[in-house]
Amino acid sequence: ILDDYVIWPAGVSEKIINFTLNKPSLVRINIVSIRSGSSANYTGSLSPGPRSISFTKQFVENTDVVARTEIAFTQLDLLDTLIRPYANKCETSNLPSIHTESGFYHFARDDMAVSVQDANNWRPKTMHFQVLEESLIYVRVEFEFLLSDFLIVLSGSLPAPIRGRNGWNTNEINTVLAPGIYDLTLYLTYGLPATLPYCPQYSLHILIAPAGHSLCTSSQLIMLPWDLNDNSGGSAGIGGPMKDNYVAITASGVYLFKKQNVYTPLSMDFEVSATSYMAVFTSLEQLWRTIEYELYPVSNSSAVTPIAEIEGEQHIALYKLTVSRPTKFRLKFIPDIFIDYQCPFFGLKLIIAPTSYIKTHTTCVGKGSFALPRKDVYIPEGQPYEENLEIAGFTPETFRQYSNSSGHLSYAIKFYVLEEYNIDVQISFNMVSNLFIATLESPPYFSLSGTYEPPNPSLPGGIVVHHLQATISPGNYTLFIRQDPINLGVEKPCFPFTWSFAMAPTDLPVVRSVEPSGGDFSVGYDLEIEIQFAFPVYNSSHHLITRTPESEALIASAFILSSDHDNVTPSSVRPPLLPSEDDYTFWVLRFPWAQFRVNTPYTLKLKPNSVFDSRSRDIKLLYTHVYRILLSTEIPPVVHTPTISPEHSHFGTFLIYFGSITVFLAIGVCLIIFIWRRWKKPDYETKLDAEGESLVARMEEREKDRDNTAIELVETQGTTEDAPETSGGDLIKMDFKDDKDEDLSLIHI
Repeated sequence: ILDDYVIWPAGVSEKIINFTLNKPSLVRINIVSIRSGSSANYTGSLSPGPRSISFTKQFVENTDVVARTEIAFTQLDLLDTLIRPYANKCETSNLPSIHTESGFYHFARDDMAVSVQDANNWRPKTMHFQVLEESLIYVRVEFEFLLSDFLIVLSGSLPAPIRGRNGWNTNEINTVLAPGIYDLTLYLTYGLPATLPYCPQYSLHILIAPAGHSLCTSSQLIMLPWDLNDNSGGSAGIGGPMKDNYVAITASGVYLFKKQNVYTPLSMDFEVSATSYMAVFTSLEQLWRTIEYELYPVSNSSAVTPIAEIEGEQHIALYKLTVSRPTKFRLKFIPDIFIDYQCPFFGLKLIIAPTSYIKTHTTCVGKGSFALPRKDVYIPEGQPYEENLEIAGFTPETFRQYSNSSGHLSYAIKFYVLEEYNIDVQISFNMVSNLFIATLESPPYFSLSGTYEPPNPSLPGGIVVHHLQATISPGNYTLFIRQDPINLGVEKPCFPFTWSFAMAPTDLPVVRSVEPSGGDFSVGYDLEIEIQFAFPVYNSSHHLITRTPESEALIASAFILSSDHDNVTPSSVRPPLLPSEDDYTFWVLRFPWAQFRVNTPYTLKLKPNSVFDSRSRDIKLLYTHVYRILLSTEIPPVVHTPTISPEHSHFGTFLIYFGSITVFLAIGVCLIIFIWRRWKKPDYETKLDAEGESLVARMEEREKDRDNTAIELVETQGTTEDAPETSGGDLIKMDFKDDKDEDLSLIHI
């Protein structure tokens, strides 16, 4: 039960909520003053029977009282059934090491947890850090109201510790720090009895930047790694750190900092001990302009010139790093952006590989003959067309055949259509050796080039996808595969790629695009597949499928990845990441990598009679899309998937986890009778050591000095389990006062 603003106007003194419990249940209540931010909580167990909650205002007759309330119930037996099988299946997450050498720091992770053992014996966890200049800091911990309660405290070079401010399922700090040394401490402020073993899950977000910069608190973004060789350099979890001169990292969203609408350059360092190649790709679909690169050895700042480059909103550059001894390089990212966005970010894919890797991936020995796409395509009127080549490529001979004297490749595919068609072309390749683009032309006026898909963590190594989509009118067309000259220093190189070319009349009820269209993917990363329908789709009741939980469940149930041995179903469905006008035609399916058999082909299938067009025609998946999860020694396995997930919601989040019985419910839950622990002091104080108790005392003194003032929680009749029955039910008195003479006084249960 959620109410953003519970208001007692002048002359109104009481609000009552009536309910009946059929089984013994836990109840939790939270009240937050809108004016002061002070809060009070109640957790207790209730026996079956009719109940009422009475919120009473006292003393003030001419002042409105405004507060937010949250009330939640759960049955004890159901709670126990849900959490007990999973109680020992979670581990306590390590808190991050905060590095502020550059002045900036960003950490966001949504899958943090506390083990059952640690939850029952929690000790405060502290992160130490230093800022060298006046800085902004924003910290937020998010948790499920029914399952746990966390507190963050900032101490150190401060007159007094700063305690996090409570919100809906959150505790957060937003302040300015002077230069100095600080401690950020996380408290788990209550735990369930041992009879209800649980492990709370939470998310943690930390942002630090020099004063004057704008901060965005999105959990979908990460900070640019600052050292690719160091285990704590920021690349762990996205592919790093570097080993044997090899690293491949991918991040869907890297945070951009800005000061007075000027975006701040970012940099990362790395060291190679032998001649290597580096390819870096940044994608700025969210913004206009581009991100420029500067690469230079740290010792002399002499810029390294790329051997190949594609510039624009999507910027790819390929470098050769010629060294004879260990050499540290610095790669600088310089945003060339003039539009102000609240949460600016860019996608990043970067690969550094030794010469031996390049030779292995470009040699023709042992690869046999590569196929090439058909050069002349015949498309019967009204019929779809498809061509998929899992192993395509140019040999030295075919590359020379279709290149001019300066080495510019241009391979032409000709076709003719008699009616309006949707066309979809995808080329997948390793950007450390190839830089293909696809272009569609129809002289004299029509010319369209594809774009690179945003960096996808599930694509292994340096694999990227160039994607061309268009709706074309009747006429003659030529589809070109092009590449500028690339001198890799390899004798007679081959240039492999994966090819997908699909077309269908615009009126056919089909899935228009599947990206990626197929291929091999990294173990350790969930496989995300973006589906695009040709037009908005409907369910069997002819209701438009929109962004609702019911629609997401329908889309998730409609698609499967099928092998000869088993099926894999999506674990989640979401809209695309980048903002655009939503017509409900794009859907992103996430398939959990742990459910795949390694090196086993899985084919994407759309179940018949699942989704329909506006004329109630069954939508079909016409083309073949095959995926494999590979365990490759060239690509270090990474088990953490950097996710971009929806922001937590309070009770709604609990219902989602409750309904799916995910590990989140599996690891945690619910209410604790801690009213008796607040008889004389806050509940978190009972779990602190001597140093923690001193800290809490200082925090409380600071609270008294604030004009927000204090909360006093008084229990008048013992715990709800022991209280005698009265005509008004069990009585819990919650005095809620501030210096403005508000009194959200009594809560009667």
